[in-house]
Amino acid sequence: MENRLLRVLQLNSVLECLSYCEESGDLLLGIAGNLYRIPHKHLLPTESRTQDWDELSELPKMWSSRLECRASHNAKMLGPENIAENKYPELGALMERHKDLESLLKGEVDCKKKGRHTQQMKVEAFSNYLHLIYREPPKIRDKLVEMASWLNKDGEEGKDDTQTAPIAECKWRRTRPIQPAKKLKHLPPIKRPTPPMAPPPDPMPPSPPPTPCVPNTPPKPTRLPHTPITPSNPPAFLRQFLGEDWFLKIFPDPSCISSSVSPREFCSLLCDFMVSCSMTQKQSVLKALLMLLQQQVLDNEALCNRLHVCLQSCVHKHMSMEQQLFVSELLNLMAQLSPNSSVTIVELLAMLADKDRDLKTLALSVLKMLGVEEAELWLSPEVEFWTTSEQQLKSMRDKASHWLNTWTKKYKEHRKCLRSKTRMSPVEVLKYFCSVQRCKQKTEDDRNDAVLPPSGSFKSSAPTVALSTHADGFYTPPPPTNEPCHTLSFPLPPGLSEAQKALTTQIFLP
Repeated sequence: MENRLLRVLQLNSVLECLSYCEESGDLLLGIAGNLYRIPHKHLLPTESRTQDWDELSELPKMWSSRLECRASHNAKMLGPENIAENKYPELGALMERHKDLESLLKGEVDCKKKGRHTQQMKVEAFSNYLHLIYREPPKIRDKLVEMASWLNKDGEEGKDDTQTAPIAECKWRRTRPIQPAKKLKHLPPIKRPTPPMAPPPDPMPPSPPPTPCVPNTPPKPTRLPHTPITPSNPPAFLRQFLGEDWFLKIFPDPSCISSSVSPREFCSLLCDFMVSCSMTQKQSVLKALLMLLQQQVLDNEALCNRLHVCLQSCVHKHMSMEQQLFVSELLNLMAQLSPNSSVTIVELLAMLADKDRDLKTLALSVLKMLGVEEAELWLSPEVEFWTTSEQQLKSMRDKASHWLNTWTKKYKEHRKCLRSKTRMSPVEVLKYFCSVQRCKQKTEDDRNDAVLPPSGSFKSSAPTVALSTHADGFYTPPPPTNEPCHTLSFPLPPGLSEAQKALTTQIFLP
């Protein structure tokens, strides 16, 4: 008989016993005191369920005689018990398993896993534990004797007071200790106050005769003179604007103005109001800001940033003359507040490049006021190719900011070569750009105007070296006195020191 592994079963719990049931091959499982049966149809494959048995052919006589002899020889040597054990070893194992299953079903075998403790089991265990500790019964005989003597107060003769009923041993019960009663504090009674004796009531006067009913006319309201509302302790810098129309729109109730309003907060309120108000009110608000600046109350940088936001909201297409005038005043004020601010320069470059809004003349005038006198000559051609018909002012601001950063880096490298320690501003960057463009233009003009002499005019004599300085930055050697010569002029790069210029030479050929 050959053992083959047919199938592997995976269970989530631990088996206590396992056995086959019947000849079909059903399985019996013992799990947690319960018995489960698995049919062979769900366990064995189809090949093992149905099996064709072949009939055994008759063996030859020679083989049968040999087998009979061997069997009889073994029977003589072994006893009947050993023969049965050797003959059916698997049957004995099956019988033992069957006995285990029967004992499980009858309840003779307990489960190895302990069950949960019930409340009754806990009480019994605790009582047994106390019985082990307190083995002697409680001594309450003396107390019972005293109680019996107290009950028999009449003192009947012939009866012994000490005789009491036998005390039966009772099981110990779990009781709570009796707490002594708390003594209440007796407070003295409170005496009620006795009311004083009331005097006799006065006689009632006679009732007056009834008066005739007259309809009441309501009094006429009196008009009070209109008094202007005066603020309660406003700050000193606000008192000069109390009568203005724009001030009443910002603060409808001047009496509610807090005394802790700072000039910076008031400036932010003015700039926010200036975005949405009319043009006349914008002019008056701008004058108020100029007055506060003259009084040195506001911060220049903070005010410049606020005005820049207001300027972006005011610039649009098809502006009137009043709007352009207001924008020019805003730009002039921003240039005066922070001339070294890159925000103002970027806005001017964007206006210079914008063709739709026609603010080129305004931007050039402000740049000329800042000190960039050649802006129209060199900056206008540079920014002319930035914009197209579809681009807006915001994209031009980004382009102007990128262009300014690029030339700022170039100017920093140029300052490193000169070893200059002065403060750098965006206006100086624009001036540097104009100077570079001017030098490039001069170089191109000199190359176009150059005239080459014929080859026969040159002589084989050694060239003479001399130095000559002109006002425009070009160095030309002086001609010799005896014979004419042809000079060649070379422009110098910008930013050279005096020592470097002294070492620069030019060659003239006679």
